[in-house]
Amino acid sequence: MAALTGTNVISEKYTEGELQTFVGSYTLDGAIASADTITWSSALPNVNGVTIMEVIVFGDELDTNASPTGTLIVGDGTDADGYLASKTAGGAGDQLLYAGDGALIGTVVTGTDIVLTVGGTLATAASSGTVRIKVLYGCGDFTQ
Repeated sequence: MAALTGTNVISEKYTEGELQTFVGSYTLDGAIASADTITWSSALPNVNGVTIMEVIVFGDELDTNASPTGTLIVGDGTDADGYLASKTAGGAGDQLLYAGDGALIGTVVTGTDIVLTVGGTLATAASSGTVRIKVLYGCGDFTQ
């Protein structure tokens, strides 16, 4: 298990009442393994809470087998799958594209980190490629 650090491509911003976007990426520099985590620290602002509107995970597959068995989940460090419940770590056309479906979508959160966890048993672990994450959030309480 490795704790990997993602790159914040578009950093967090906060303007009360506005929608903002965070974008992060991580480029593999060796084989990914089950239980590895990729953390984007300070991805969300630590001000008054934000409402998570949408989370999208996309990029190169992490399990390159024709029948991938690895999974990925995305959360905030306290709720492991709060943004994206378990999805296959391989995709059609060698790409991943998943929309968030976790329990924290549409809720106000105060955590600032985003954590992607590789789960299951990887049939064929990817050793190169890039995974990206995009989070659309409302600055303040957008749950009404």
